[in-house]
Amino acid sequence: MPKLSADEIITQRHKRNFIQFGGPLPNASVKYAGQDTQYMSIQGVTVNDLGDVSPIYVPDPRVQGGYKAVNRSRTAPDLSEATLVLYEKHASIPWQLFAQNCPFNMYELTGTCKDLSDFSNGWSDYVLVYPSALVTSRDLGDRSAWDSDDAQEDSLSLTFGGKPYPVGALTFANKAASTITLEAKDVVFGTQIRCGDCGVANDGTKFIYIAVKGAASPATKPAVVYSLDGGATWSSVSIATAANAEDVVAIDIVGDKLVVASKTGGTSSASALYVSNLNTVTGAPSSTFTKVTPAAFTVANTVNDMYVLSTSEVFFAADGGYIYKSADVLSDMSVIDAGSASAQNLSRIHGSGDAIYASGASGAVVKSTNRGVSFTATTTSPGSGTNQALFVKDTLIAFVGNNAGVLYYTLDGGETWTAKGFTGLTAVAIQDIYFSTDEVGFIAFTVSGPAARVASTINGGERWVDSSQSTPRLNSVTAAATYNRIAAPISGEAATDANTIMLVGLGTSPDGVASLGSANRV
Repeated sequence: MPKLSADEIITQRHKRNFIQFGGPLPNASVKYAGQDTQYMSIQGVTVNDLGDVSPIYVPDPRVQGGYKAVNRSRTAPDLSEATLVLYEKHASIPWQLFAQNCPFNMYELTGTCKDLSDFSNGWSDYVLVYPSALVTSRDLGDRSAWDSDDAQEDSLSLTFGGKPYPVGALTFANKAASTITLEAKDVVFGTQIRCGDCGVANDGTKFIYIAVKGAASPATKPAVVYSLDGGATWSSVSIATAANAEDVVAIDIVGDKLVVASKTGGTSSASALYVSNLNTVTGAPSSTFTKVTPAAFTVANTVNDMYVLSTSEVFFAADGGYIYKSADVLSDMSVIDAGSASAQNLSRIHGSGDAIYASGASGAVVKSTNRGVSFTATTTSPGSGTNQALFVKDTLIAFVGNNAGVLYYTLDGGETWTAKGFTGLTAVAIQDIYFSTDEVGFIAFTVSGPAARVASTINGGERWVDSSQSTPRLNSVTAAATYNRIAAPISGEAATDANTIMLVGLGTSPDGVASLGSANRV
């Protein structure tokens, strides 16, 4: 006989709702339904993964009058939809009585034994994110009655800009500990997303590539440490064409090539690139790295970071304010900006669509709004430190973090910058910023020690939790001295991309460290 006190499955009493007017922005607060705003219930949620699926037939070559299915035709899916049902509280005009012309976000917290009114820490199972909701129609219901006294209900028909997706608890595990014996400098997830019909199945989490620096004693060349099974097993390939102790600074994927950038591996200590072909079936890199020493790379203006916009648009941030562009990583490199937008050393470069930003010393931030054709300094600068962490969400919205541990954001393309708190600790430096979706983001930073910490947001940077706190989002982050870089899958499915990340950096010197965080799916 089952116990009446059993609580194995989620029921509707385990859920609470929040709304974020304006969407996932660092200055847009989340409001708790029934406390900070109207009581509300999300109902009738429809998530469309595919459009119509129809067979494609040809005449059966063996059966007269018969047909043979040779494929399936799939159309694009409709946008996801839901109905938001609200009550009307006393002492104010309910917001739903006004036209809602701008998108907003909804968040559904699920959990037990916690205070679900606490957006950051009150959930224990997951948070369902409803992104970019637009109100397409409003049903204000029966406004009066002859003899009933029912609650006044208003219903809003919502259409979402993306699929609703869950955010869960990330549990971290130290990976490749015996393989990564030197500092890990950068990491990237593979881009070969497929079901297994064209090679090894990959939902975006399976292929991981880590760039590891070399050493002088014992003499060691830089290497790429990689996994093709989501971090279960690891292999290492030495970059034989590099020198011992060479300091690689970035790794990324350009088409079917894995590209590693070295700061001083080129002629007369200019920068160099190491290029390996990726096996399109297995995802494994070739054991041979072609060394590329572009004539455009100058000795005084060595590379610090790389950003891949497309296979023919790869940008490099360098010392002296230089920005290079490659149209072909094996042969075609040019100088896009020779320090005219800024003469400061540029530490990072990142972009979104036509917008590309680069940041660096003395608060420098330069940007391009024409896919890197030209760069100009932003109107104002975020602080005076070295802006060594950068993430661009779109033309107007960007985040930078500096070597003094301060996080800034702009919502107007750098016309103004605002400092944003992201941790209860005293951060001494920010190493990296990464957003895997519009809502879900991470910050790698250090505190005195040095000791590495991680902060996370699930609402676009308005609220953050860090790994020193008791939070359901970040669990058992591997201890490290510094986490240099963060990466997440780039599958295009928000549920996948928001629930897996890799942190790489320096553990106990000289050992490197790689910590893989993933949510449990059963």
